[in-house]
Amino acid sequence: MKRILLALLAVALLSVGAGAYWLRSDTGAVRRPDDAELDEARASGEASRAIEAQAEVELPSLQRIKDTTERARIDEWFKAADAALAAAGPDERPDLLIVTAELERARGNIARAIELSREGAQLMPTNSLARYAYACALMSKIQAAAGGGGVGALLGQLGTTKEFIREIKVAVELDPANHEARCKLIAVKAYAPGFMRDRGGAAELIEDIDEFREEFDRDFWRAQLLISDGAFDAALEAYEAMRAERPGDPDVVAAIGGILFKAERYREAAAVYDELVGAGEHVRNYDALYQGAKARELGKFELPRALELIELYEAADPVGEVLPTRDRLVYHKGVILAALGRELLAREALEESLEIQPGVSRVKKALAKLDAGQASGR
Repeated sequence: MKRILLALLAVALLSVGAGAYWLRSDTGAVRRPDDAELDEARASGEASRAIEAQAEVELPSLQRIKDTTERARIDEWFKAADAALAAAGPDERPDLLIVTAELERARGNIARAIELSREGAQLMPTNSLARYAYACALMSKIQAAAGGGGVGALLGQLGTTKEFIREIKVAVELDPANHEARCKLIAVKAYAPGFMRDRGGAAELIEDIDEFREEFDRDFWRAQLLISDGAFDAALEAYEAMRAERPGDPDVVAAIGGILFKAERYREAAAVYDELVGAGEHVRNYDALYQGAKARELGKFELPRALELIELYEAADPVGEVLPTRDRLVYHKGVILAALGRELLAREALEESLEIQPGVSRVKKALAKLDAGQASGR
C-alpha cells in the first residue's frame, strides 16, 4: 500500500491552488459516465471487473505489478505485454492497454503510461480499475513535477491535477470497494489547503473502509487524518499501537518514521527506518534505505552510514511508486559526499541531478556551495 506517499502527494497536488469553480467544472479527456451508466455498470459487474490481459505468455495482474520491486522482471513483463498489445484485436486491446500502461509507469515512462491508460479508460469508461490506472499515470506526472521543478512546474500541472482528481472520484463512484482509489481520494480531501480541504468528506470515506476491508485499514487512515490535522503526537501514539498489533508491518513502520522525520527527530527516524532495511523486498524496505540516508544527512550524523545506504539503494535499483526519482536520489548523495569532503564525486552526483531535472534551485545552491568552498581554498 502507498499510504504515506498519497498523503504527501496530495499536498503537492493541491498546493498549486485553484478556484472552486475550476475544480467543479466537468471537462476531461475521458467521458464521465452519467448516473444511469453508473448504475448499469455496477449491476452488470463491469464497474468492479478485474483487468485480465490475454496473451500467449502469462502477464501479471495489476496487483502483482504493484508489488514487484525487481526492475528486470518489470522489463521482461513489459516486452511481452507491449508485443501482445501490438498484435491485439479489439476485444483484447482494452485490458492490455491498462496492463502495459502500468508496466510503463513502473519503468518511469510516464508520458506513454498516460497515453496508454487514457485510451484504456476511453474504451472502458465504466471500469473502476481502468479509470484508476489513468489517474495513477496522471499522478506520476504531477509527482515528477513536484519533486523536481518547484512551484513553477506545479503551476504548469493545474490541468493534470484537475484531471487526476476527476478520475479518482469516478473510480470510487464506480466501485466504492476500490481501496487504492479510495485512499487517494481521502488524501486529496484531507490534505488540500484552505477552503479546498474537505475533512468531513475524508472522515466519511475513512469510516466506510471497514465495509470492504479490515478495521486495521480504517484505523490506519484515521491516524493519517490526525497527521493532516497536525496532531503528530496523537498520530504517533496510534501508529505505535498498530505496530504492537502487527510488528514489522512495513507501512506502519514507515508511517512512524515519517512522523518522526516531520518532527525533525532525525535520529529517532533513522532508527525506525533501520528496522526496515534488509527486512524484506517490500517497496518500503527499499524506501527505508533512502529515507534513513536523508534523516542522517539532515541530522548531520552518521554520514558514512548515510552514504552506504544510498549506495545499497543504487545497487538494488528497485522500482515502485513510493520510491525516489533518480534526480532526488543523486542530489542527496551529492550533499552527503560534499559533507564527507569528497567534492569531486559530490559534483558528479549534483550535476547528474541537474541534468535530469534542470533548474532545480536546491541543486544549484549545493553546487554553488561547492564552488564557494573551493574558491576559499577549503
